[in-house]
Amino acid sequence: LKALANAPADKRYGLYLELREDQVNNPNFYFDVANYFYDNGDKEKALLVLSNIADLGLENHQLYKSLTYVLRQWESYEDALFTANQVAKWREQEPQAHRDLALTLEDNKQYQAAFDELIKALEVNYFGEMSGQYSGVEDIILMDLNRMIQEHSVIKTDKLDKKYLNTMPVAIRIILNWNQMDTDIDLHVIEPTNEECYYGHRDTEIGARFSKDFTQGYGPEQYLLRNAVKGKYIIKSNYYGERTLTENGPTTVMVEVYTSKNGVIGRKIQTIQLGK
Repeated sequence: LKALANAPADKRYGLYLELREDQVNNPNFYFDVANYFYDNGDKEKALLVLSNIADLGLENHQLYKSLTYVLRQWESYEDALFTANQVAKWREQEPQAHRDLALTLEDNKQYQAAFDELIKALEVNYFGEMSGQYSGVEDIILMDLNRMIQEHSVIKTDKLDKKYLNTMPVAIRIILNWNQMDTDIDLHVIEPTNEECYYGHRDTEIGARFSKDFTQGYGPEQYLLRNAVKGKYIIKSNYYGERTLTENGPTTVMVEVYTSKNGVIGRKIQTIQLGK
């Protein structure tokens, strides 16, 4: 990265190709360089560098989760759909894989397919191989289902049991996802009142609620607030994990922030690579 920063702008991609010779099988190298190009305003080169990870031929779902997160943040939705589809094929027993795919289908304006994929995520968790292992993830999926119904009037809901159809208005909804299977990452939200909401303090004075603490798998963990208090909300992640570099790539978290005002839902996605 220092070498790239010191090179003239028109020489940087050529320098990357030279540096790659010693890093060809290191996913972290590609993520670092891609983020460098993206942060310096060259999204085209950033995507080109990221594409090399798929070319490594590693059928690694944790690595592809990182790719999906980054591509979604960069609004490269078609590429993200490819990587999310791959993860859902490789890990069809995991509700998180189906949720990631559903949200990526929604990004690509395939709203009915997205809704149906979320139903599949529910069914996998209730009746599939992972039944009971991810207890609590269904609460997050149900919030997604009802949000989609509210946002996209074209969705047909007949495949979903009517007992799950329920308007769930919230002013702020924050979801923390991560890609590494054996990593424990915790979501913390500090409210404008300085009260901190997390797995050890799940209900706050202003009415926030926190989801179940996930200490294995990929989360997600969720913060909900029905009526927002004006001010700054600080989002933190507490990372319990190794700093070793593996073919899984960097430990990556994706934060989804949904806000609602006068019935209009806004969304922001932010990815962060940890352990550096």
